[in-house]
Amino acid sequence: IILGRFVPSEFVGYYSVAFSIISSLIPLIIFSDALFPVFLRMKKKRAEFAFKRSLRLTLIVSFIIFILLFVFSDFIIKFFFGQEYLPAGKILRIYSILILGFPATEIFSNFLISRGKIKKVSKLIIITIIVNLILAFLFPLYFLKYSPFMTTIGIVLAMIIGRYFYLAGLLLIWKEKV
Repeated sequence: IILGRFVPSEFVGYYSVAFSIISSLIPLIIFSDALFPVFLRMKKKRAEFAFKRSLRLTLIVSFIIFILLFVFSDFIIKFFFGQEYLPAGKILRIYSILILGFPATEIFSNFLISRGKIKKVSKLIIITIIVNLILAFLFPLYFLKYSPFMTTIGIVLAMIIGRYFYLAGLLLIWKEKV
């Protein structure tokens, strides 16, 4: 919605294509929703062990998918959407950075909530939403002076920075005695 105010619809299409690929891959990596009840029933030490193990596995799978997306983004775009959407390959390449952190964020979030940190996680979510909104307006305005394509990249960067801001906040909460 925000991007459409800054760039022609062609660039919104490139963004949408890259976003749809990322959005369809993330659920394949995230299994943290299934882990939430498990974390909830476990004692502290066992929950911590299960958390670290699931995080490690998720990061390995995420890294493999990230590398594949980064290397084959142009091929993926061309195969599924056609030659005319090839500029979306560069956007997908940048967007693929989300694949590394998004699943870890979900596991951290579920683990912390299962350990009774729901108020802190909720506050962090509100702060992250505010940060995301600010970035989603500032980045396109800044990149608009370069080109519509760079404006599109600006929105992607704003989203990535917002997501990693959230992950950093979750890490700070986790570093407190959980």
